[in-house]
This record gives sequence, C-alpha cells and structure tokens, in this order.
Amino acid sequence: MFSVNASLWPGTQAGAAGHWAGQLISGRYAQKYDPKATYCEGFTSIPIRLVNAADFNYRGSLPHHDEIAVDAEAMSRRHKLYGSKSSGPEDRAAYANQFLWRRSTAIRHIRQAYQGA
Repeated sequence: MFSVNASLWPGTQAGAAGHWAGQLISGRYAQKYDPKATYCEGFTSIPIRLVNAADFNYRGSLPHHDEIAVDAEAMSRRHKLYGSKSSGPEDRAAYANQFLWRRSTAIRHIRQAYQGA
C-alpha cells in the first residue's frame, strides 16, 4: 500500500485512488510534514500559489515519488509499484523492464526532436 501525507490528506486510500484514477502522476515531493520526505526535500519548496490552491490537500493523497518513480537503473528500496524480479522481457510489472522501456522511449523522443521528425 502506498503512503499518504496525512497532514494534508484526511481521506482514505480508496478516496485517493479514486481521485487520481486515469491521471498521469509522478507522486508527491517536498510537502511539509510528510513522513516519507527525504533530507533533500527539505531544500525544495513548492510555489505558494500551489500550496494555497483549494485542491492542494489532494496532493497529499499522492503516493510519495520514491514509491512509484522509475528514475534510475537500480530500484530504490523505497519503491513499491513494480517488482524487483522479472518473469521475462515482457513482464510489465518488473522494474528493470519498466526502466529499459522508459529510457528507450525518452531516447527516441529526444532523437525525433533533434531530427525535426
């Protein structure tokens, strides 16, 4: 189960999942009083216009970025979305496959952008 920032989100896990269903998310990061915040997050700030927005409390219901991100070749010990073991090259739930597919997609997009395609 993913964590929430209870200082912002008083609702349920089901309510959080329902709110974000079908949306692309990258997770919460640098929120005050977040129990999953890392040391480096303390040096990051969220623009005040976002913090003061009427719907900012919903952002506390997002899973922490480190729980869902595919940012590096090695899976973080905090990661919860994908598994560390793979059943093969088509295994969508394997972190290593997700990383390879996402890196390949990013490389292709960058090449297309520079080639004017």
